[in-house]
Amino acid sequence: MKSTLKTICALLAAVLALTAFAAAVPSNQSKPAAPGPDREELERAEMFAAMMGGLKDNLDNLETDIRGTVVDEDGKPLEDVRMEVRFEKPEFPFMTKSEHKVENSKVSGKFEIRKKGYSDVEIKFHKDDYYFEVFRFHGGFGMIEDEENTLKQPDLRVVMQKRTPRADLGEAGDRLVYDVAKQTRNYCDLSNPLGSGEKNGVRMVSISLDEKPRAYKYLELDFQRDENGEIVTREFPGVVNQKGESPKYPAVFIFRFHSDDPDDGMCIMEDGGYLKDHPFDGKPLDSRTYQKLEKEESKILSGQMAKFRARPLERRSEAPKDGYTLREVSIPVEEMLQIIGSDGKQFSVHWRGGYRWMYIRAGNHYGKFSVTSDLRGVTSGVDYGALNEKYRCTFHFELYMNRKPGDTNLRY
Repeated sequence: MKSTLKTICALLAAVLALTAFAAAVPSNQSKPAAPGPDREELERAEMFAAMMGGLKDNLDNLETDIRGTVVDEDGKPLEDVRMEVRFEKPEFPFMTKSEHKVENSKVSGKFEIRKKGYSDVEIKFHKDDYYFEVFRFHGGFGMIEDEENTLKQPDLRVVMQKRTPRADLGEAGDRLVYDVAKQTRNYCDLSNPLGSGEKNGVRMVSISLDEKPRAYKYLELDFQRDENGEIVTREFPGVVNQKGESPKYPAVFIFRFHSDDPDDGMCIMEDGGYLKDHPFDGKPLDSRTYQKLEKEESKILSGQMAKFRARPLERRSEAPKDGYTLREVSIPVEEMLQIIGSDGKQFSVHWRGGYRWMYIRAGNHYGKFSVTSDLRGVTSGVDYGALNEKYRCTFHFELYMNRKPGDTNLRY
């Protein structure tokens, strides 16, 4: 479709040129006539008109056919669910704007949506005392390359989660930092997670890189290390900076939970964050390949955001009683780093993803937390994020813990 877009742009330019030419022709016919458009311009204008006509015919024939059921978490049909459907399509001929139509109805158990002539559909389901659900579908129509037509859903199952009573939570949001330049790092002290102190008893403590934490329970950022305690690094073949050096990146980022209680630990939430393997073999990616990867990641992320209302932890209302066997959670650098090249020459790195959603048990207090790379979405030179005297690794985390011992309710 990109070639199609270029063609349309070229034809559009031709049409605009013809319009300007027509406006410049004098109304006085006694004056010498300006030279007319050449044959190539006329052919382009005709091609543009034909192409836009074909696109409009395709849109007019595009059919939305979505059928399904709305159930609760036990699989029982839900009654009196409010369904809001937003239909959208581009305006012709230039498709720089869009028009939309919204329809509201109530459904009980089953629903059906049928419509023609729209390229995008968004469906929202609302019911009192339940979290709302959002679904988005695209008709594969427009300028997005390789877009899939998802407007036909013969059996869409909508599971609505009931809101639970609010819990009394202690909460904290901060950053885990490992700073090579300053030779410092910090950790999250969970020795007394709900006692007195800063941020509801959750303290962030800064220490030097060679200093050991002074806490019974704590969460820290670390890296995979060799037998000598040195950080294991990765270099990628063919990737060099402007000095001709091959940057060294930490091979594996580790979130480690220390505790003197054998029953304490972590467990990854069932979807666990973004765990998709990136097909990155250490070679610079061309822009086209990278855009495809971005698109695939966006599909996954948009699905998660629709499911979890843009806050992945919000719906995690109940922690499991057992399964807290993890003390370390690892994120390989390949899951975070893409090196982008142009014409075979690398010019930037892009830190993408690198997050996890987990439950945690500390001293018979249950909680939930997430860690997210602060570098997500950052694009810079290949030295950025390399392990050197300028390196500073930072992860953001959110932590929520129930103040009542033994209570697994984690509802906000």
